Amino acid sequence: MSAGISNSVDAALQSQFLIRAAEALVSGGYQKARPYSVEAVLSLAYCKFLQKEDPDADACMVMGIAARLALRMGYHRDPRRFPNLSPFEGEWRRRVFFLVETFDLLLSFQAGLPPIINEEECDIDPPRNLSDEDFDEECTELPPSRPPVEATSMLYFHYKSVFAKTFRRVMRHALSVKSPSYEDTVRLDQELLELQVEKPACLQMKPLAAFTRESAAIVFDILNIEVMYLKCVCVLHRKYITHERSNPKFEYSRSRCIDAALKVLVLQTELHAACQPGGQYFEDKWMISNLIIYDFILAGIIVCLDLFESRHTSSNASLCDLKVQAQRYDILTHTRDIWNSRKESSRDARRAGNILSVILSKIPRPAVTCATINPHQSNGSQPLSSVDDLMEIPPDISDNLDLNNGIFLPDEEFGVSNNAALDFSSALFSDSDQIDWVSLHVSNFALRLISVQALVDQYLIDRGVMSDVPLEWGN
Repeated sequence: MSAGISNSVDAALQSQFLIRAAEALVSGGYQKARPYSVEAVLSLAYCKFLQKEDPDADACMVMGIAARLALRMGYHRDPRRFPNLSPFEGEWRRRVFFLVETFDLLLSFQAGLPPIINEEECDIDPPRNLSDEDFDEECTELPPSRPPVEATSMLYFHYKSVFAKTFRRVMRHALSVKSPSYEDTVRLDQELLELQVEKPACLQMKPLAAFTRESAAIVFDILNIEVMYLKCVCVLHRKYITHERSNPKFEYSRSRCIDAALKVLVLQTELHAACQPGGQYFEDKWMISNLIIYDFILAGIIVCLDLFESRHTSSNASLCDLKVQAQRYDILTHTRDIWNSRKESSRDARRAGNILSVILSKIPRPAVTCATINPHQSNGSQPLSSVDDLMEIPPDISDNLDLNNGIFLPDEEFGVSNNAALDFSSALFSDSDQIDWVSLHVSNFALRLISVQALVDQYLIDRGVMSDVPLEWGN
């Protein structure tokens, strides 16, 4: 059911499989919180998530069911509180709850909704850094975690579980209808910095070309952690891009947010190049999650917003500041070209390209001569603003990109998958609730449009910068 495998499987067969799986859950009484109900619903939600390259509202909805079931069955409480559970069963529950809380968090963020799970109600420990060979059903005591000296899937799970708790607090802070204090923002930022310092050396990000011995799965795990951290920084400090821009008190937040967004765009450029034909990860690009698409779009919108705000001071800006603005404009232009290269095969890529094209047309490039961000140069990349430690932008990116070979793969535009969504939802909730599934189908369609609109900064919309972007952004 991965992106790469799904292309070789008939779409109708995939949909039928998921509908039958949902019917099996209903027949088994999953809503009664029976043993393995959480695992079964989680597996179904993950299959829905993997079915398409572009986001699907059904996956978020089913993951919400899995989260509620996990809470009902006590997965959020640490197994040490349940003496009837064996060490094996307890560690199994830790691993399952990690997957539930992580996908609840990430899919909720993608949909612009608060997560269901609240860290203040959970006391479960992260899964230990143990391989499957380290313990079994017969063990009477779990061995201690392995030292964090080798990048493994379980070390990734362990660190990401710890990080997810801080990300959840950042997300609630950003979505709060109240106005959190700046002191709270600084405190959360300090937590993020401490987590970054505590990250094991084997999980530290470096240029993709520098990964020579690690498997593609491990490299993408490391990439996901890095982008997740940068996304947290962007979300936490985004408000201060526009809030009292002349106030030096918030300059730290503006710098943190822009630097993080620029790093994400450089990672996007590097990843895109590595997934082209002949690239380092061309054969493994199917492993890349569609969740990261929204992180790239978020970063682009933040840099656009900063440029839009900077235009007011361009007439009085120093030559150095104008060069910084020009460099940011250039990397946004290249990012737009990446999205446009995918517009024939991904709805969200087309939307992102349209958004950036409109915004860049409203913001003139500073008329200065400077070292531009040109990934096509053979001598590597140029520095980006104040971001001194950015990875190099790969030099070998073809101007003539193959639209059928990239990160995002073909997908029907509200076609079979949308009709299948109605049948799938009906199957899952059959005999459980009396719901108007036709209305739900329309609501799901609307939710997809709303979630995409949420990607565009409301500040830009209010000022008419996005007036030329059509509602669907795909026309």
